Amino acid sequence: MGLNRLKSLVETGKVDGAAAVQVAETAKSEPATPSEKAPPQSAPGKTPEGKDGDLDVSGLPEPVQKALTDKESQPTPLPSAEDLARDPDVAQRQAQAIIYVSTTAKSGDQAATNAALADANNELIAYIQKHGLDVSGAPLAIWDNDEEGDQRRFDAAIPLLSVPPGLPEEGRVKVGELEAGLVIMGVHRGAYSSIGDTLTKLRGKLRDKGMKPGKRYWEEYVSDPGETNDDELLTNVYVQVQ
Repeated sequence: MGLNRLKSLVETGKVDGAAAVQVAETAKSEPATPSEKAPPQSAPGKTPEGKDGDLDVSGLPEPVQKALTDKESQPTPLPSAEDLARDPDVAQRQAQAIIYVSTTAKSGDQAATNAALADANNELIAYIQKHGLDVSGAPLAIWDNDEEGDQRRFDAAIPLLSVPPGLPEEGRVKVGELEAGLVIMGVHRGAYSSIGDTLTKLRGKLRDKGMKPGKRYWEEYVSDPGETNDDELLTNVYVQVQ
């Protein structure tokens, strides 16, 4: 991802940091009677001529036939973004190199949060350009789950493909890592101001699974707010799991 999306986040001031976050039925044929000859079992694959078609598996051992022909034994497709939005689930996430700026804003003050995030992102953009860094994803805002009080601390962060040896820390810009671990993720569609609704649903999902939120959660701003209507903005919301 280039810097255009990040710049749009800064220029539009739309990020809401204060919102501090998938069986197709298988028709079964009637079993063959003793007086009937059961039809050959077949499974999708390549014919002997190398064309797409059904393969005759009737000569194979019964367990193999079942594995090849029983749709219920086939791998489950990966969930789409829409499925994740309806039924977010827990998954293992790998560690991610980031650069970040720690900042604060008055709790519940949207204007103050936007201003703090914009200042931090400006510093990150300048740092990326100065050192010729390769960005690997959308900008982030990382929050503590259990922080309360009048002032809320958060990290404005940009994920990197890699960290060059000797990359220095300058001013408020630090080099770090978004640690690996279990997370629950949901896709939020809509204005940044309503991300808190998705965050509440994710925490509720964890409770239903008998799990507890971990220390942090973060928002990943997928859409370019300079080119996307508020009601179509996509934001990935991640909550760490204990």
